[in-house]
This record gives sequence, structure tokens and C-alpha cells, in this order.
Amino acid sequence: MGLQVSFDFYGDVQVNREILRVGERGHNLVPLWDEIHESLMELEEKQFGTQGRHASGGWRPLAESTVLRKASAGLDPRILHATLALRKSLTVRSDPNMLIIMESDFFQFSSKLGYFPFHQLGSRDGEHPPQRRVIEFTKTARANVMKSVQRYVTTGEARKP
Repeated sequence: MGLQVSFDFYGDVQVNREILRVGERGHNLVPLWDEIHESLMELEEKQFGTQGRHASGGWRPLAESTVLRKASAGLDPRILHATLALRKSLTVRSDPNMLIIMESDFFQFSSKLGYFPFHQLGSRDGEHPPQRRVIEFTKTARANVMKSVQRYVTTGEARKP
């Protein structure tokens, strides 16, 4: 029996792997989800802290009109930081806008903020707003997630020793 592991953010598939010969632990991954959730929040902290350079090579710069509007309103000048709501919704476990669902064979991590998908995927016209991949797995993050899943289903360890 196999276990399909997929991390998909509004159609933006970041991880899609199958683990073969999975035993009973493959039917209930709840003990593993907290570790994955912590890893994702750390990844998001790095992504926001570097304005997308950590995993995406850097987010597209703000339009001059946006820079001026944010300055006149006294908002945080960094990209995707105007009110800090989006950042907090993906990095602060207690934030009411964090969407986290952990079931035996399903894990969902996202933001409840309605504008999140527009930044993650970009607009249909490719300009307003431009794509700024908020959630982006690095090659190392992909490997670590798969190692965590493999470790759990083979040994039952939900955390690295």
C-alpha cells in the first residue's frame, strides 16, 4: 500500500510524492502534523523576513504608487507587510486568520485572508497584484517534509530525535 503526500496551495503544487509500502501508521498522520506545521511556520517566517528571497528569489518590487500610498498611510513599507495581517496569519499559531486543519490523512495550512490566493497565484492579468509566492518550498524543505513523513510511517517517531 502507498501513501500520497501532496502540498497544494490553490493549484500551486509544491510537493507531490508517493511513499510505497506504508504500514498502519500511514492511516493516521495526526502525530506528524504538528511537526510539519512548525516547519511551515518557520519557512514562512524566513520567506516574509527576506521578502521572498528565501525560497522564491525575491518578490516583485512594489509599484511606485504603492510605495507612496503606504508611506502616506504610515503602513509598513516592506512587500506584503502593510498591516502584518498576512504574515501573522501564516506565522503565529494563535492568529485567528491562520487556517490549520489536521485530520488522519489530511493536513491543510493556509490563511483565511481573502487576498492570500491573489498574492500566491498572481492575478489573471499578471499585473494586479503580481504573483508573490508567499508559500514556497525550498528544495531542502521539500526533502525535509518527505523525510519526516517517511520517518514517521517507518518508525513512529513524530519528531526528530
